[in-house]
Amino acid sequence: MSTRRDAEAGLVDAATGHAIFATDDDGVVVVFSRGAEILLGYPRDEVLGSHVTRILDEEELRAALAGDLDTDAPAPRDRTLRRRDGVPVLAQVVVTRGPDVEGAPAGHLFVAIDVTERRRAERLQDELIAQFGHDLRSPLTSVVGYAQLLDAEPLTDEQHAYVNAIERNGRRLLDLINELQAEKP
Repeated sequence: MSTRRDAEAGLVDAATGHAIFATDDDGVVVVFSRGAEILLGYPRDEVLGSHVTRILDEEELRAALAGDLDTDAPAPRDRTLRRRDGVPVLAQVVVTRGPDVEGAPAGHLFVAIDVTERRRAERLQDELIAQFGHDLRSPLTSVVGYAQLLDAEPLTDEQHAYVNAIERNGRRLLDLINELQAEKP
């Protein structure tokens, strides 16, 4: 049995890109992986035996336990974890009931990955799309408007075709900008 436990512990520690920690039913940390040490800056010995609220404040913990455990397949959710130096880390966290040595539900298992930079990049992308749309919409609206005014003037058939092409393509670009901005989550 201890060989299996050693193998499981080795697997948990090998996943250095993920912070993996587990608690007992009272919220006391009983497992703290190498990935958790890296992400959160705590040495394992300092966290083992302490309450999980050292890492996840009471409000975040309640939200994680209430929302994530209501389903058979818990979804990753953004949670704020607390590093040893006090700096918050935005992490995508999955919380499940952990098994005891007999396999019965006991305590909780937390698996987290740092998404701070990913969320920052998503915000920057959203801001860029919003600015891009704003900067292009005004001149395109003007082009379409002037094309409509020109179309009302006495023009040759060829000139009407040109003006209609300008208006049609301007509207198409406005539609593309609207679609791009509508795709934001």
